[in-house]
Amino acid sequence: MMILKNILRIVKLMKWGRMFKTKKYFFALIILFNILSLNGCANQKALLPKNIEFEDSLTIVLKNEQIIDEVDKEELSVEVERTPLEPSSNKNSIEEIIDVEQKQIKDSMSDKVMTEEKQEMIINIQVGNKSFNARLVDNETTRALIEQFPLTISMGDLNQNEKYYYFDQPLPRHSETVSQINSGDLMLFGSDCLVLFYESFSTSYSYTRLAKIEDTSSLKDALGSGHVEITISLLYR
Repeated sequence: MMILKNILRIVKLMKWGRMFKTKKYFFALIILFNILSLNGCANQKALLPKNIEFEDSLTIVLKNEQIIDEVDKEELSVEVERTPLEPSSNKNSIEEIIDVEQKQIKDSMSDKVMTEEKQEMIINIQVGNKSFNARLVDNETTRALIEQFPLTISMGDLNQNEKYYYFDQPLPRHSETVSQINSGDLMLFGSDCLVLFYESFSTSYSYTRLAKIEDTSSLKDALGSGHVEITISLLYR
């Protein structure tokens, strides 16, 4: 009986609000459905529009007669707003990608240059059929010496511990008291005498350090006791 009374009240409100159009009638049915689903509970206001409230008798009161007209205008539809992708954002993204790629290329080239520089600090000393690698010291003397590579020279023997060769032109020098000489040391005595040691001993003389042979296990045998021809060149590895 209570449900029938509520239906009659809804119909009456529809007449007052000029609600016999299809869309408005649909809206009224939605309200009726909400009322019936409440099962007599008048506290579930969240299921109805904010401008519709309950009284004790579950009579629906329209606070504003224009609610139906507003619903009719909106046609119970929801428009989805779409934010277009701005051309500037695309441009910025592309520029950022290009910047990253250019940085990676520069870093790669820088690494390659550094690697090549490290490779240039290794020289090869060829003695007959024996080959020895030596790590070159980076100084003004070695930079001047590199300009003469590949260098093939005949070296004499002195004191049965070193081989020596005099250049026609002096090289820049950075002499220091080395105190200890080790087998495999390549040094410059004065400004024009290239010395390759194959024995280790202490000394009070001053030399400019040029390079150090990494593996000297067969160096003495390869150099022998007399004059020997050697070739010095840059080694890339």
